[in-house]
Amino acid sequence: MRRYNPQVQATLAILLLSSFAGAQTLTGTVTNGTTGKPAAGDEIVLLNLARGMEDVGRTKTDSKGNFSFKLDDAQAPHLVSATHQAVTYQRMAPPGTTSAEVEVY
Repeated sequence: MRRYNPQVQATLAILLLSSFAGAQTLTGTVTNGTTGKPAAGDEIVLLNLARGMEDVGRTKTDSKGNFSFKLDDAQAPHLVSATHQAVTYQRMAPPGTTSAEVEVY
């Protein structure tokens, strides 16, 4: 029977858990509050507030108003910024948040 060093096992466990934590995804939907329909094609910017409002991702909503970002630092607070018809709307995403809904008008 093969024995493993407890320190090596602990280190591997920490690395494995931290890789899962670092691979978290933030998803969301942008909805037009006037029509109740998805806001397709809106620009979405993700800002990391722990890094002084650093721009960490950009995307556009799909035809159903959905967007998604891979988070490098899931334990940092983020701000989701959606631009709809030249107006910017924002939603906080506290540490550990996995989804954010933004309503635009």
